[in-house]
Amino acid sequence: GALAVSELDEGWEQFLVVKPTLHSSRKDANVTLVVHAETGPAPFSHSVAVKMKNRAAISGGDDQDNVTCADIHEMSLATALASLSSEQRAAYGVRTPKLRFGPDEEWHTGVWVPASRISVSAKQGELAVVAPTFYTSASLPLGGGMRYCRLLPPDAIRAWVLQQLETDNAVSERSFVV
Repeated sequence: GALAVSELDEGWEQFLVVKPTLHSSRKDANVTLVVHAETGPAPFSHSVAVKMKNRAAISGGDDQDNVTCADIHEMSLATALASLSSEQRAAYGVRTPKLRFGPDEEWHTGVWVPASRISVSAKQGELAVVAPTFYTSASLPLGGGMRYCRLLPPDAIRAWVLQQLETDNAVSERSFVV
Protein backbone atom coordinates (compact mmCIF):
# COMPACT_ATOMS: atom_id res chain seq x y z
CA GLY A 1 0.00 0.00 0.00
CA ALA A 2 0.94 3.63 -0.38
CA LEU A 3 0.64 6.62 1.88
CA ALA A 4 0.25 10.09 0.37
CA VAL A 5 0.47 13.16 2.58
CA SER A 6 -0.84 16.53 1.42
CA GLU A 7 -0.42 19.85 3.20
CA LEU A 8 -2.85 22.77 3.35
CA ASP A 9 -1.11 26.00 4.34
CA GLU A 10 -3.84 28.10 5.93
CA GLY A 11 -4.20 31.49 7.58
CA TRP A 12 -4.99 31.51 11.30
CA GLU A 13 -8.76 31.84 10.89
CA GLN A 14 -8.87 28.97 8.39
CA PHE A 15 -6.56 26.84 10.55
CA LEU A 16 -9.17 27.01 13.31
CA VAL A 17 -11.99 25.63 11.14
CA VAL A 18 -10.43 23.49 8.36
CA LYS A 19 -10.16 19.84 9.35
CA PRO A 20 -7.56 17.40 8.08
CA THR A 21 -8.96 14.67 5.86
CA LEU A 22 -8.29 11.01 5.48
CA HIS A 23 -9.20 8.95 2.43
CA SER A 24 -8.27 5.32 2.43
CA SER A 25 -8.83 2.18 0.47
CA ARG A 26 -7.65 -1.31 1.23
CA LYS A 27 -4.21 -0.50 -0.21
CA ASP A 28 -3.71 3.25 -0.03
CA ALA A 29 -4.20 6.15 2.37
CA ASN A 30 -4.16 9.88 1.70
CA VAL A 31 -3.82 12.15 4.73
CA THR A 32 -4.15 15.92 4.54
CA LEU A 33 -2.41 18.03 7.21
CA VAL A 34 -3.50 21.57 7.99
CA VAL A 35 -0.56 23.91 8.71
CA HIS A 36 -0.31 27.53 9.85
CA ALA A 37 3.06 29.36 9.97
CA GLU A 38 3.73 31.64 12.93
CA THR A 39 6.52 33.97 14.05
CA GLY A 40 9.08 32.65 16.52
CA PRO A 41 9.75 31.31 19.10
CA ALA A 42 13.02 33.15 19.69
CA PRO A 43 15.72 32.41 18.63
CA PHE A 44 14.01 30.67 15.67
CA SER A 45 12.49 32.59 12.76
CA HIS A 46 9.20 30.74 12.73
CA SER A 47 7.20 27.72 13.82
CA VAL A 48 4.14 25.96 12.49
CA ALA A 49 0.89 24.88 14.07
CA VAL A 50 -0.01 21.48 12.63
CA LYS A 51 -3.34 19.68 12.77
CA MET A 52 -3.36 16.05 11.60
CA LYS A 53 -5.42 12.90 11.91
CA ASN A 54 -4.32 10.78 14.85
CA ARG A 55 -3.62 7.04 14.81
CA ALA A 56 -7.10 6.08 16.04
CA ALA A 57 -8.74 8.04 13.21
CA ILE A 58 -6.47 6.41 10.64
CA SER A 59 -6.63 2.84 11.96
CA GLY A 60 -10.27 2.93 13.02
CA GLY A 61 -9.37 1.62 16.48
CA ASP A 62 -8.80 3.04 19.92
CA ASP A 63 -5.02 3.16 19.47
CA GLN A 64 -3.21 6.04 21.12
CA ASP A 65 -0.56 7.78 19.04
CA ASN A 66 2.95 6.57 19.77
CA VAL A 67 4.55 9.39 17.74
CA THR A 68 5.07 12.56 19.70
CA CYS A 69 5.72 16.15 18.66
CA ALA A 70 9.25 15.60 20.02
CA ASP A 71 9.64 12.70 17.55
CA ILE A 72 8.52 14.93 14.70
CA HIS A 73 11.00 17.57 15.90
CA GLU A 74 13.79 14.96 15.69
CA MET A 75 12.80 14.30 12.07
CA SER A 76 12.75 18.03 11.41
CA LEU A 77 16.28 18.37 12.83
CA ALA A 78 17.51 15.43 10.74
CA THR A 79 16.03 17.01 7.60
CA ALA A 80 17.57 20.39 8.44
CA LEU A 81 21.02 18.87 9.05
CA ALA A 82 20.81 16.82 5.83
CA SER A 83 20.35 20.08 3.90
CA LEU A 84 23.63 21.51 5.24
CA SER A 85 27.12 20.97 3.87
CA SER A 86 29.25 18.30 5.53
CA GLU A 87 31.35 21.03 7.21
CA GLN A 88 28.24 22.72 8.59
CA ARG A 89 26.85 19.37 9.85
CA ALA A 90 30.18 18.66 11.57
CA ALA A 91 30.03 22.06 13.28
CA TYR A 92 26.51 21.47 14.65
CA GLY A 93 26.78 20.79 18.38
CA VAL A 94 30.43 21.91 18.39
CA ARG A 95 30.16 25.55 17.31
CA THR A 96 26.42 25.66 17.97
CA PRO A 97 24.27 24.51 20.84
CA LYS A 98 22.66 21.11 20.38
CA LEU A 99 18.89 20.93 20.21
CA ARG A 100 17.24 18.64 22.74
CA PHE A 101 13.55 17.95 22.29
CA GLY A 102 11.87 17.36 25.64
CA PRO A 103 8.63 15.48 26.29
CA ASP A 104 5.56 17.15 24.82
CA GLU A 105 3.56 19.50 27.02
CA GLU A 106 0.12 17.91 26.88
CA TRP A 107 -2.90 20.19 26.84
CA HIS A 108 -6.31 18.87 27.82
CA THR A 109 -8.43 21.68 26.46
CA GLY A 110 -9.17 23.25 23.10
CA VAL A 111 -7.63 26.47 24.46
CA TRP A 112 -4.43 24.88 23.09
CA VAL A 113 -5.12 26.35 19.66
CA PRO A 114 -4.76 30.07 20.52
CA ALA A 115 -2.80 29.84 23.78
CA SER A 116 -0.02 27.27 23.46
CA ARG A 117 3.56 28.13 22.53
CA ILE A 118 6.80 26.26 21.99
CA SER A 119 9.13 26.67 24.96
CA VAL A 120 12.86 27.12 24.32
CA SER A 121 15.35 27.11 27.22
CA ALA A 122 19.10 27.61 26.84
CA LYS A 123 21.43 25.84 29.26
CA GLN A 124 24.83 24.20 29.27
CA GLY A 125 25.49 24.30 25.54
CA GLU A 126 22.05 23.16 24.43
CA LEU A 127 18.62 24.48 23.62
CA ALA A 128 15.80 22.46 25.17
CA VAL A 129 12.68 22.65 23.01
CA VAL A 130 9.29 21.57 24.36
CA ALA A 131 6.32 21.41 22.02
CA PRO A 132 2.74 21.70 23.18
CA THR A 133 0.33 19.03 21.96
CA PHE A 134 -3.41 18.45 22.07
CA TYR A 135 -5.02 15.10 21.26
CA THR A 136 -8.72 14.52 20.64
CA SER A 137 -10.34 11.10 20.86
CA ALA A 138 -11.60 9.63 17.60
CA SER A 139 -14.91 8.99 19.39
CA LEU A 140 -15.77 12.72 19.52
CA PRO A 141 -18.40 13.65 16.94
CA LEU A 142 -16.91 17.02 15.92
CA GLY A 143 -13.17 17.59 15.80
CA GLY A 144 -12.40 14.08 17.00
CA GLY A 145 -9.44 12.04 15.85
CA MET A 146 -6.96 14.93 15.74
CA ARG A 147 -3.40 15.52 16.93
CA TYR A 148 -2.26 19.14 17.18
CA CYS A 149 1.41 20.12 17.49
CA ARG A 150 3.42 23.32 17.36
CA LEU A 151 6.69 22.54 15.60
CA LEU A 152 9.93 24.01 14.34
CA PRO A 153 10.06 23.12 10.64
CA PRO A 154 13.35 22.08 9.01
CA ASP A 155 13.88 25.46 7.32
CA ALA A 156 13.62 27.30 10.67
CA ILE A 157 16.12 24.92 12.28
CA ARG A 158 18.46 25.17 9.28
CA ALA A 159 18.34 28.99 9.35
CA TRP A 160 19.08 28.95 13.10
CA VAL A 161 22.10 26.62 12.66
CA LEU A 162 23.49 28.82 9.87
CA GLN A 163 22.96 31.96 11.97
CA GLN A 164 24.75 30.31 14.91
CA LEU A 165 27.67 29.35 12.68
CA GLU A 166 27.91 32.90 11.32
CA THR A 167 27.96 34.49 14.76
CA ASP A 168 29.57 31.55 16.62
CA ASN A 169 27.75 32.70 19.76
CA ALA A 170 27.79 30.74 22.97
CA VAL A 171 24.40 30.07 24.52
CA SER A 172 23.64 31.98 27.67
CA GLU A 173 21.37 30.83 30.46
CA ARG A 174 18.05 32.08 29.06
CA SER A 175 14.53 30.85 28.46
CA PHE A 176 12.30 31.80 25.59
CA VAL A 177 8.56 31.29 25.42
CA VAL A 178 6.82 32.93 22.49
